[in-house]
Amino acid sequence: MKVSRHGDQRLLCLSSEEVSLLVDLCHAGAFSDHLSTSAPRRQRFQNCLWQVHQALLPGVKQRSGRR
Repeated sequence: MKVSRHGDQRLLCLSSEEVSLLVDLCHAGAFSDHLSTSAPRRQRFQNCLWQVHQALLPGVKQRSGRR
């Protein structure tokens, strides 16, 4: 993984394996008992998870179909 900085944002450059792992970790985290019970924080997390899912899952599925 490579992390670059662009202003106040961080840009991640991930291998295909790292992307698959990130998607798995996000799914596992969505069901964690350690998440905040605060509704606003939980909503921000769910929004982030949805964005990761929408952006990365199609590539993960395509890659796993090639194995």
